[in-house]
Amino acid sequence: ALHFGAAYPGGVFWLRAYGNDDAKAALGPEEREALRADQMRGLAERLGIDTHGLTAEQIEGALARKIASENKDCLWVVDDMPNGLDGEALRRWFAPHSLARTLITTRSREYGSLARGIDLSVLTPDEAHQLLTSRRKPTGKDEEEHARGLANDLGYHALALDLTASALMSSVAAEPFSDFRAKLARPDKDALALAETLADALPNGHEKSIAQTMLRSISGLGKEAREHSNNRDAEAGLDFLRLASVLAVAPIPASLVMAVFEEADKLSHEDAEERASLAFKQVTSASLAEIAGENQQARSVHTLVSRAVRFHEKSMPQRTQALRAAAVEALRVEIAKAAEDPRLHKQIEFHVAHARQVVTTPNNVPEANLLSWVARYDYERGSYASARMLYERQLEFRLRALGEEHPDTLTARNNLAQMLYAQGDLAGARQQQEQVLEARRR
Repeated sequence: ALHFGAAYPGGVFWLRAYGNDDAKAALGPEEREALRADQMRGLAERLGIDTHGLTAEQIEGALARKIASENKDCLWVVDDMPNGLDGEALRRWFAPHSLARTLITTRSREYGSLARGIDLSVLTPDEAHQLLTSRRKPTGKDEEEHARGLANDLGYHALALDLTASALMSSVAAEPFSDFRAKLARPDKDALALAETLADALPNGHEKSIAQTMLRSISGLGKEAREHSNNRDAEAGLDFLRLASVLAVAPIPASLVMAVFEEADKLSHEDAEERASLAFKQVTSASLAEIAGENQQARSVHTLVSRAVRFHEKSMPQRTQALRAAAVEALRVEIAKAAEDPRLHKQIEFHVAHARQVVTTPNNVPEANLLSWVARYDYERGSYASARMLYERQLEFRLRALGEEHPDTLTARNNLAQMLYAQGDLAGARQQQEQVLEARRR
């Protein structure tokens, strides 16, 4: 509105539809219509129109005639349109005259047939850094690096950056940017909730809670399905976000989602495919996930959406844990198909990224099995340092869980020996292999 104001000499009109981001997000149709009528009356009065005794329709007519009499282009902005409106209800928010061009902001993707959509991505790294450091500048090279790292941790999300920038002004830490990064990484406490407390009011009047902004969209997933059914499909989109909350910030292939649903709920392949399609539709329509580049068969979930789900689901983790366990098995199966052949590595690169996030140190046999295949993937690619670390971790688990002479422990020790041999540590490799040989002879 500010940047393009000169192109609209007839003025810029701003209405708020209270869709997802505000305290009035739970409004019903009649209440929302009343708020729209009040705002139209206010606009008319600011233009000098006498609204006394006029109905809402008469006020809109007078407003349209006023715009026509000025004969100047206007910009008509409707901020935060909710999802779920039909065509007639949506058009009531449009400008009352063709001289005013209507611009709607919304998290919903349901209205593509009624207007041309313009997707707004997150900020660029440089823009994000500029916004984050707009109120308090980092001192020294280390703090500068932490500032750029913090912008990345926040996913270059404008609201999160703006809140954090404001909250950093209140920080008493000697190195505020590195201190906030450390707090952001804590799984037991939400640093962004603290930032919302410390930050100044936002200039556009929206509430500051990022989590509530996300959760309002999340709570609307499958709403119609829940109203007409009690089956698991009603939570397909939420289940996808629960899965995303334990995976890496990387595109999630549809094949992985299908395999997880199939494993977690013992579904047929066809039913799992249907649930995955429904989940993708729900989260994409609500702008809680994006189509991953040119790959229509994958979705990316912003790190703050995953974060909101993680903190929201902490009190009821059973479903998330079930999906995580299913993901461990699904990832093992997919990675095992291609890990030994570098020519196939491209098709599992996202699976490997998610596997590294799901399992860093194994706590059970399925996790150890997955870790072993990720290590093999690294070994075949020549990433020996990473492969050695993973082989060592899975051997430690096998020794602790299965004992020194269990066949799986001996296989893990032999894998580590091969890894040491590839690195040129012949003495270390021989020591491991002699232990394996002695145990197998016995």
